[in-house]
Amino acid sequence: MDPHSYEATPQDRLAVENADLVVANGGGYDSFITLLASSADMEDDLYQVIPGENEHSHEWDGTFENEHIWYDLLQMEEFVLDFADRLSDVAPENAEAYQENADALAADIRELHERNEALEAEGRSYLATEAVSGYLLDDAGFENRTEEEFLSAVEHGDDVSPRLYQDSLELTEEIDLLSYNPQTETQQSQRIRSQAEENGVIIREFTETLLTMRQTSRSG
Repeated sequence: MDPHSYEATPQDRLAVENADLVVANGGGYDSFITLLASSADMEDDLYQVIPGENEHSHEWDGTFENEHIWYDLLQMEEFVLDFADRLSDVAPENAEAYQENADALAADIRELHERNEALEAEGRSYLATEAVSGYLLDDAGFENRTEEEFLSAVEHGDDVSPRLYQDSLELTEEIDLLSYNPQTETQQSQRIRSQAEENGVIIREFTETLLTMRQTSRSG
């Protein structure tokens, strides 16, 4: 299901009340956790990772903000190191282990970022049915051809306007890659995918939670 549609359960509330530290994706993505933490008087124990709050983060132009920050590898590198410090405040007896693990993970993330930038995708473009892959593809050098209004409608669970929908269908004749999120699939996104397949566009699935991701590539 679409993670944006998740509703907290009594078990979630109990878990928050019993926690020493709560981690939430900021930017309004995990709003249910924010509400649970507030009702449990745990605002001081809520650690939020918010888009655009570090020097490396980049947002989509205009009013739309991409909240899928786990694909922003540089921000995740900073998060890991900062979170180790936060954990050390909660359990200082484990501070050394937290720091060692954080350093190792941060180095792995940095390596992924460098590999991503080395793809040399400049001159290539993509269309996205949902914003989840934005940070990763932008850092790789792809040009984003997706209209912000399109992405905003998808984020709010609305149908894309007929004009934007038609523009997206026509763009499948020009792009190199279609970034497709099956968790926010609609009849419109299915049609865009079918049109992209007919036009021989590479299709790559990006999900918001852990699922098997498949790749459809140009024949030959």
